[in-house]
Amino acid sequence: MKHVYLFLSLIILPVVTTMAQNYSDTLKSKLYIEKDLDTAYSEFMNTGARLRLPMYFEPFEQGKHFGFLHKGTATTIIGQLMDSTAFVTVTANLNKEVFLKQGAELIEELDLKTLEGRPAKMFLIQFMADKTLIHRIMFFTGDINSTLLLTANYPAIFSNLLKDVLLSSFITVQY
Repeated sequence: MKHVYLFLSLIILPVVTTMAQNYSDTLKSKLYIEKDLDTAYSEFMNTGARLRLPMYFEPFEQGKHFGFLHKGTATTIIGQLMDSTAFVTVTANLNKEVFLKQGAELIEELDLKTLEGRPAKMFLIQFMADKTLIHRIMFFTGDINSTLLLTANYPAIFSNLLKDVLLSSFITVQY
């Protein structure tokens, strides 16, 4: 009988330990990202869209373009509203070949939802600019009447630090 208990405990112990580590890691990750987002919502000029930005982003204006900038990582976030353009129409034709024709490589594509419940689609692409590898997150959300595009550009070297935080910010978008 002792052998049965010993055998069961040896089987259950690794499973429980593994589950505890995953839960703890996930919790730490969520808390880390939550702490990286501002508690207030910031609005994109001329779009009516607003979101919780990652910390330390400042508004900038360059000609007709308005957005937010993180000076330490040279990351920019820009929002663009496309009226009378259905979300599905815009995202349906974006694929690896389309990005290659524009000189970019598609790294990842995700189907998401905003916290408001709107469908969203994210494309992570990379391209070279002035001898620097750049990552671009293109986050589309909307409905049959309009599409909102949020774009984040940052040097690829910062991807591990920024990608998840930027996506967590983008899913908070309201418009």
